[in-house]
Amino acid sequence: MKDRPKNIVIEMARENQTTQEGKNKSKARLKKIQEGLENLDSVHVEKQALDEEMLKSPKYYLYCLQNGKDIYTGKDLDIGQLQTYDIDHIIPRSFITDNSFDNLVLTSSTVNRGKLDNVPSPDIVRQQKGFWKQLLRAGLMSQRKFNNLTKGKLTDRDRQQFINRQLVETRQITKHVANLLSHHLNEKKEAGEINIVLLKSALTSQFRKKFDFYKVREVNDYHHAHDAYLNGVIALKLLDLYPYMAKDLVYGKYSYHRKIEGDKATQAKYKMSNIIERFAQDLLANPDGEIAWEKDKDLNTIRKVLSSKQINIIKKAEEGKGRLFKETINSRPSKKTEKRIPIKNNLDPNIYGGYIEEKMAYYIAINYLENGKTKKAIVGISIKDKKDFEGQTTEYLEKIGFNKASIINSFKNYTLFELENGSRRMIVGASKENDSKGELQKGNQMYLPQNLLEFVYHLKHYNEDETSHKFIVEHKAYYDELLNYIVEFANKYLELENSIEKIKDLYHGKGSDVEEKELVESFINLLAITKCGPAADITFLGEKISRKRYRSTNCLWGSEVIFQSPTGLYETRLRLE
Repeated sequence: MKDRPKNIVIEMARENQTTQEGKNKSKARLKKIQEGLENLDSVHVEKQALDEEMLKSPKYYLYCLQNGKDIYTGKDLDIGQLQTYDIDHIIPRSFITDNSFDNLVLTSSTVNRGKLDNVPSPDIVRQQKGFWKQLLRAGLMSQRKFNNLTKGKLTDRDRQQFINRQLVETRQITKHVANLLSHHLNEKKEAGEINIVLLKSALTSQFRKKFDFYKVREVNDYHHAHDAYLNGVIALKLLDLYPYMAKDLVYGKYSYHRKIEGDKATQAKYKMSNIIERFAQDLLANPDGEIAWEKDKDLNTIRKVLSSKQINIIKKAEEGKGRLFKETINSRPSKKTEKRIPIKNNLDPNIYGGYIEEKMAYYIAINYLENGKTKKAIVGISIKDKKDFEGQTTEYLEKIGFNKASIINSFKNYTLFELENGSRRMIVGASKENDSKGELQKGNQMYLPQNLLEFVYHLKHYNEDETSHKFIVEHKAYYDELLNYIVEFANKYLELENSIEKIKDLYHGKGSDVEEKELVESFINLLAITKCGPAADITFLGEKISRKRYRSTNCLWGSEVIFQSPTGLYETRLRLE
């Protein structure tokens, strides 16, 4: 960019207001409570007295989830005295702001937890673990909630993880980013103030629905770029049309609002919806009388941008950190697992089992000598061995079987490679032995024209929406067209000849005979084959289609390594030879 931007738009996550839609969750709560109580041997909550309206109350809902008992003592709670009880955070708020029901319990006193600034004490865990297991088995408690209750204490590692998690909570991090941008970019007032615009994601969602800009996550990753573009369009149009909205949209210019509750939240949502409804008008002028919205012209521009095939999709290439091994411990010796790594020093893996796969920090391409000839290899450098490799590179490579090795280049996890036929692969694994074994993921993005994108959208909502159901019934010819796109893409980039032939045979042999619902589900499953990223098994018309794993790094030789900037606007390409 040559100049400073005038506006930076950040999408805000949806707020937790109690709208009419949110109130419908009480029906799901009622069903969960009813099913859970059926699974308990001894029920202290009167099932016939369950009140859907009261389930909107957090204390009443927690009372039912806990079968009417204090979570820390197991003593009965008085339903008539709920207002006197405490809602306690299992993981204290001093570590993380988590107000989900997975982190909330009802107790007669927070003192009962044993330690006020920690998880329940070991003594409480010993006394109550049996009761908590009953709730877990009955479906009234999640595994996450049970795990947090039974920790016994928070370790330093736990504390660090909670701090990290706080920083990536969507709404909080959004505000942190806005604050950082504002501080950094607007520190020098003479440079011209940049508006940091925070737009609620609900507005973009309403705009999509209003003008049929379908969001389909299953086809490709373009929807991220589309969301960013639509956020920018809507934010700038609103600020142009209604400058008074700056106090609500621009960071640092907020006006004070009372907390919205109940029906007022619904009204506020409809008020915001009405803003989007205004875009249905042919022309809209700003306060100066200038036309700021021409519906036909502006919508055509938006459609043209959203139909573009050229979108920069970047997967962050990063060095592997953290655990040294994949967690699976294998106890049965075989050819595949004969080189197991002991769980601890002096523990025989033939007796105690062992790890069979190290986690890799990054990868190197090397030349080395073997029997007087120069050969090439792509080698994984494990997290465990990284220090040894970087301290004594030549000695380390000789130790693992690569003599007189010279390094051509190094690659982080998810580095992108483009093969000679246009196929793209991301590296996520490579052996540290001389066997060319590795793990690659799909790196191409499939493009669909708008008519098929709309078709896939309605496939996803076939069972939820009468409009989608009707659309699928009236456009069955699109099944053939969609399959042709998938087949063409797979044959060009994915090396799936056998699987594709099986899919085509199944479709032409059984497609017209199965129920519409099965056909819909099968085509949604089919999109997992072409999706960028790891491979997955799918079911198509009742038959399993096994995933294609790219387990050799040999195909990367002769390819172009693409080192991308975070925006994708700049890249460096090197041929791997």
